[in-house]
Amino acid sequence: MAFINDNDFGTDVLHMPTLNWMGKERVVNHHRDVPYRVLERIPEKGVLDSHGSDCGNMIIHGDNLEALKSLLPEYEGKVDCIYIDPPYNTGNEGWVYNDNVNDPRIKKWLGQVVGKEGEDFSRHDKWLCMMYPRLQLLRKLLAPEGCMAISISMHEVNNLAIMCREIFATSTVQIVTVKTSGGKPSNGFNVSHEYLIFICPPGFAPNSLSFSGGNARSPFEGLTLSTFDKTQRDNQVYPIYVDRRSWNIVGIGNSLRELVENGNYTGELKDFEYLDDSTDEVACVWPITSKGKPCVWRLIPERLRDDWGKGYIKVSPNTSRDCPNDFSIQYLPSGVIGTADKKLDISEVSGRRSACTTGTRSSCSCWRST
Repeated sequence: MAFINDNDFGTDVLHMPTLNWMGKERVVNHHRDVPYRVLERIPEKGVLDSHGSDCGNMIIHGDNLEALKSLLPEYEGKVDCIYIDPPYNTGNEGWVYNDNVNDPRIKKWLGQVVGKEGEDFSRHDKWLCMMYPRLQLLRKLLAPEGCMAISISMHEVNNLAIMCREIFATSTVQIVTVKTSGGKPSNGFNVSHEYLIFICPPGFAPNSLSFSGGNARSPFEGLTLSTFDKTQRDNQVYPIYVDRRSWNIVGIGNSLRELVENGNYTGELKDFEYLDDSTDEVACVWPITSKGKPCVWRLIPERLRDDWGKGYIKVSPNTSRDCPNDFSIQYLPSGVIGTADKKLDISEVSGRRSACTTGTRSSCSCWRST
């Protein structure tokens, strides 16, 4: 069981309390013993940007302890923002997400690092043994002015906060309650099960929210323009091709105007039909409203292609039952782009593509540790 070392409470107020638990002495320096692994690139799993280039982002498949160690040679002290979502250690083994430390892989690791005595540890001891070396490596990766956020529940929030204050001794460690909606207090107590622990440089002040109450409005707007049809803006009627696996735009078809000019369509504009030539790998997306009405796109093909390359276009699954498209396309209006370039950092987790002050953000490469 974890406990605070009473010897640390004394006249020396500058000496910070430390957290002790069964097996700590075996893992305090374990991060130094973790071998450096070579990251083997797997091209067939990667995704290129709209220009066919590798954008430099990585998804690493492998043991996270070894993966963190493999990043040190190139990224030590250079990571500005880190977010982790470790097991909450609720002890519930019935979930699909095994939220405890009885996972066979953790048991095997404890047996190798701590030894047979680890079998008698409480789940809290095991959890702390698992977390300590990983936090040590994350500390090495974090930039001096960087920030780190950790999602955690009531089961380990106190242990984790003390451990973070020990490892990140010169940083500010702040616990934030994540308010959950609904439900009435149980037995007179309104218990919050969700917390965030922030690790920030001294003097760090987070930006204030630009909205009060409710949900923040997304800066993205729908790319469809329902007030015009194909007879009025034929240069804004064209198919957009989206890779079903990566959600990347992989092609833009000829506009209706181009089809007419090239002689590939000779009928009346009003009679033009949106041909769905989707495949198992690529979805064809036409300008159709959420109510299923054909319309036009807000951008001409050249502008769409340019904005996609800059990260100003967002692709997400279509949720409307009346629209036949498999994907929904959204864009950043010109006014928002001007604001974003100056002060916004827009990160849409719900989409694989996002816009930010530095441009495109998409997971383009897949790696594994070897």
